[in-house]
Amino acid sequence: MKKPNFFIVGQPKAGTTSLYNYLKQHPNVFLSEHKEPCYFSKDSTHRGEIKYKNLSRYLELFENASNEKVVGEASTDYISSERAIKEIKKFNPNSKIIIMLRNPVEFISSLHNHMYHTSRYENKKLSVALKKEKKRLNRMNKKSSIDKLEELICYRKALRRMYKNIGEIIKEFGRDNVKIILFENLKDNPDKVYRETCNFLNINEKFKPDFKVHNKGITNTKLEEIRVKVRDCFPSIYYFLKSLIPERMRKRIKSLVIVRNGKRQISQDLAKKLKKEFEEDIIELEKTINKDLSHWK
Repeated sequence: MKKPNFFIVGQPKAGTTSLYNYLKQHPNVFLSEHKEPCYFSKDSTHRGEIKYKNLSRYLELFENASNEKVVGEASTDYISSERAIKEIKKFNPNSKIIIMLRNPVEFISSLHNHMYHTSRYENKKLSVALKKEKKRLNRMNKKSSIDKLEELICYRKALRRMYKNIGEIIKEFGRDNVKIILFENLKDNPDKVYRETCNFLNINEKFKPDFKVHNKGITNTKLEEIRVKVRDCFPSIYYFLKSLIPERMRKRIKSLVIVRNGKRQISQDLAKKLKKEFEEDIIELEKTINKDLSHWK
């Protein structure tokens, strides 16, 4: 049985689903049907729906791989995990790693929008959520076990941990085995990014996939508002009922109540404040990944 030799490790909300689907079409690539198996991020505590808690079950994801040159998976948990990178290195030291990055202001705005729809912890307004971060961090510090979803909504801390882990990834696997992709480059020129990624993976760059955009932003409908209210007011009942519904049926229901292409705009004042706040982080990230990010500043 083949085992994976490349991993798309994140960031979340930075085009990983699109790249996953582009590469999945390539005849020389085998990607697991299940995106986000998160097997190596064993420090995550929101793994209730994840079925791959032991190696034999995880490897079943790749049992249908045959003559493909590269075998991989995509789990955006890995970039923020304290353990995942070392676990992957131990599992396959010759792995290639793909990291996708997004402007920090856009990333936080998009992640907040996602967390509002998927986590009972989050406030509808990003400005309010950011003001709550200090209290959230204090509460987390008093807990012995932290839900990864709760940790993600401490947006500044989550982002800086990702940036720190990028340096560790490069250190563990070597710069030649780590591919950095900027979200805006994939969005503006998917063909070029795809060809560069194929070259990185040493596969034929001439194959042309369908460059359909995947996993666009979401916005509320009336039904979605009702779902969020039920989740927030009766969380135990909500998550119990959710666990009874098969994943395929949940996706079908989700497609009926969520409108794609929606985008909640961040205010100019808040965007300007965050841009200034992350300026030093961007400068350090530039040094780490050896890329010009002046357009983020």
